[in-house]
Amino acid sequence: MQRRHLLGTLAVLAGTAGCLRLEDSGAATTGQAVSETSATATAAETTTATESDTTAETDAAAAEVPDYPSGLDEDGIQSYFADTHSNALSGESFTLRRRIIDQDHGSTLENDLNRVGSGGEALVTTQFNTEVTKYHSSRGVVWRQTHQGSVRFGSNPMSLPRREFTGYRLLQKLLRAGEFGAPSDPDTGGDLVTWDLRAEALADPGPIEQRFNAAAVNSFGADLTVDERGIVDELVAEFTFDPAYDDTEKSLLTRIETSDVGGTSVSEPSWAGKARERSPKLKPSMGDDRRVVTISHEGGDPVPAGAEISMYDESGHLGFERLPERIETGGRLDVWIENGRLAMEFGEADGASATREFGSRTGVSMMLNGAQYFNRDLR
Repeated sequence: MQRRHLLGTLAVLAGTAGCLRLEDSGAATTGQAVSETSATATAAETTTATESDTTAETDAAAAEVPDYPSGLDEDGIQSYFADTHSNALSGESFTLRRRIIDQDHGSTLENDLNRVGSGGEALVTTQFNTEVTKYHSSRGVVWRQTHQGSVRFGSNPMSLPRREFTGYRLLQKLLRAGEFGAPSDPDTGGDLVTWDLRAEALADPGPIEQRFNAAAVNSFGADLTVDERGIVDELVAEFTFDPAYDDTEKSLLTRIETSDVGGTSVSEPSWAGKARERSPKLKPSMGDDRRVVTISHEGGDPVPAGAEISMYDESGHLGFERLPERIETGGRLDVWIENGRLAMEFGEADGASATREFGSRTGVSMMLNGAQYFNRDLR
């Protein structure tokens, strides 16, 4: 900006010097000379005025471009931009879609649509074997899905915080994985200033290996658009990897899109009351010898066959098993560890075949297609 002002000043001085030379030479005594002098001065003033206007317009345009949001600079983007994105949405309503697509088979592995209200209540639709709809509020979460031809309901007093609906976990991994270059020139054509970034190489395979159980990551590319608020408008990433459990290379596409910030409304669905009433009332407890965990069904709908039990303690994940049959009200399921795997029995088990005790802090959860009935720590 200083250079432009300096050029304008030099133009004025050059014009003035020309006038003085004409007057000193004596030629200014004729009318023609005076006229030529006036014309020269007028041209210089016009040129200076035009340059000043242009400079003012340029300065005004530059003033409209905000500073980079935290985590973005002229060299590229940092993985903590995921936190900037999440924080920017903390007081806003918004809609966020997150998809993971298997490009080898043309199938969608994960498809989440999160609608979050200004008060933090959220209506979430996920595709996990079947479509599951969850409503999160200060009262907890209730959910509904169709499983084996029947409508199933569930509830959990522990609702997820708003941060979990912003896609920041996957976003952070993708930002770490890609070698993103410098942002483009700011796009000021819309309501918000945006920057585009591109990654054409892999920077860190670790996040992809962790998230997708990969033995090796072979390629990575991504396109990213962020706005002046620090929100990720869209991230599309494609990568290939060798699975740890298979020798066939896989190709995935992931997409995160944010929309309707400040314009998303959410209300409690009509089925929420029925879900609270009919949800299975399940009570997990730890045996005195810490060798058997008991899950008692104390009311509500049956838990269908195919529901999943997952357990962990301070040593790590202990196992994952599906129910071979349903649990009715008044029913009981005992679970223990036998030779490194979860074993179970409907009704009371004596635990004689348990090969180890559970840890001092053991977690147990029961889910149906990713929707939790409960998730508890047993001490």
